[in-house]
Amino acid sequence: MMTSPVNRRSLLLGAATAAGFAALPREYVLAQESGGQEFRIATTVGMGSQLDPHLTYGVTSIGLMTYFMWAGLTRMDENLEIVPDIAASWDVSDDGLVYTFHLDPDRKYSDGSPITANDVAWSWQRSLNPETQSIVAGAYMSNIVGAPEYWRGETEELPPGIKVVDDQTLEVTLTAPQNYFPKILIHPSTIVVKQSDVEAGTPESPWWRTAKAFSGPFALTDYQEGQSATLTANQQYPRQSAITTLIYRFVEDAQTQFLLYQNDEVDLSPLGVTDAENIKNSDDSFRDEFLDPAIWAQTNLYFRNDLAPFDDEHVRRAFMLAIDKETFLASVLRGLNPNQNGLIFPGLPPYNPDLAPIPFDPEAAQAELAASTYGSAEGLPPIEFNMFGDEAGADQRTVVVLQEMWKQNLGVTVETRVVPTYDEMLTTDVHIVVAGEALHYPDPYQCMSYLRSGQSFNIARFSNEEWDTKLEQAATTLDEAEAVTLYQELEQYIIDHAVLYPLYQWSAFFVVKPTVRNVQVTSMYTFPNFDQVTNAG
Repeated sequence: MMTSPVNRRSLLLGAATAAGFAALPREYVLAQESGGQEFRIATTVGMGSQLDPHLTYGVTSIGLMTYFMWAGLTRMDENLEIVPDIAASWDVSDDGLVYTFHLDPDRKYSDGSPITANDVAWSWQRSLNPETQSIVAGAYMSNIVGAPEYWRGETEELPPGIKVVDDQTLEVTLTAPQNYFPKILIHPSTIVVKQSDVEAGTPESPWWRTAKAFSGPFALTDYQEGQSATLTANQQYPRQSAITTLIYRFVEDAQTQFLLYQNDEVDLSPLGVTDAENIKNSDDSFRDEFLDPAIWAQTNLYFRNDLAPFDDEHVRRAFMLAIDKETFLASVLRGLNPNQNGLIFPGLPPYNPDLAPIPFDPEAAQAELAASTYGSAEGLPPIEFNMFGDEAGADQRTVVVLQEMWKQNLGVTVETRVVPTYDEMLTTDVHIVVAGEALHYPDPYQCMSYLRSGQSFNIARFSNEEWDTKLEQAATTLDEAEAVTLYQELEQYIIDHAVLYPLYQWSAFFVVKPTVRNVQVTSMYTFPNFDQVTNAG
């Protein structure tokens, strides 16, 4: 049955209102009353508009929807360790170039048909196919022989690095050792789908709306565009949950999501910043249901290393030394987000609690500016700060507060320039950019790989061949201790040379009903133990 369009006006029944953005949760366990078979989730219309796993990119939609319907060769457990999923095991050649995956012979799609190595190979080839138009598949599978060339449309030959040995065996050949390769295979670009389902789709009716064979713990059984989706437990999945039905309500924004929650129409809802601050610091009505863990994503301040005046390291460092981060975190983020001094998150093995950050020191900032080729604030050329066309909330306050700090502590006036889209920002000559980075697999390589020379998403436009070489050494060595040392050295170099300025780690803000028990959410925004979740509501 079609539900009515859900918006704020239809739900505003005297509940407290809020404004802000949806955020994402980290590892947290709820231990409350047990029971139940149905779990209702509020999310945005945008998240529910694209359920093709090979075209899903955001960590929220991946964790909250994609992983419930689809599976790959590996998955993450509650400790963010990589464990078998469709692959029961795998072997690695002595030179680290060949991975042989042995599939679980009993693994089946939700329609009862077996999942074979041919399904895996076809799924990967489909994800890489230029006609699929995945903007990330080639990056995640770039080290597979022939994959990047096929993805870029340079050849019609299927990647020879993906080889089906038999129904239960897949052999993958890499161009160079990659010590984190099994971790990459949790990404949706490598998820296993069924060829006949995909080929039955049309432009008017996307294949996933009518798919019969799902590889994950739930199957999509009802979809109302812009309204709702219903997922039913996949009886073929090896880890069954007490929850047999997931119901998603698609609404306009976090404000409306919370109103659904207050009206007892959903069991879980993300929160906007204003609601989160109100619950945490003022109104205790939902405090026992409130969670605000940190996740493995951060916001950085990028100074374009290839544009004057920020091609001068002294100028970059001067601007960073002029930032009073303690005041920034309190005034702009209202104390809701943790500080982030580096690139590697707490919980990842190379995390360095002794990392030496750039401190707040106005006098040192003035000295750095004097030591630059510009000599003083008066000698600097005009400087512009990026402002996205639809920017608001915390990001807008970030720009305003930093502008004021630079004016007070350096005597520099920084103007803003509206850049409508992220893609335009990547190519424009604006000098300063605030942007976020999030992990899509649990490995430190992704914490800094976006800084490689020539990388399209290298917002800082940093380029250093020696640094690039050391990064590849960290990614290819089979010695874990050596990798930790290399990653810590790489991170300290970025801070020491003022390549970018880490501002803060992201936090999740959401509420879960007291009737729900055992929901565990990791810092990668996955639900590894959903088979243990119950709901008495």
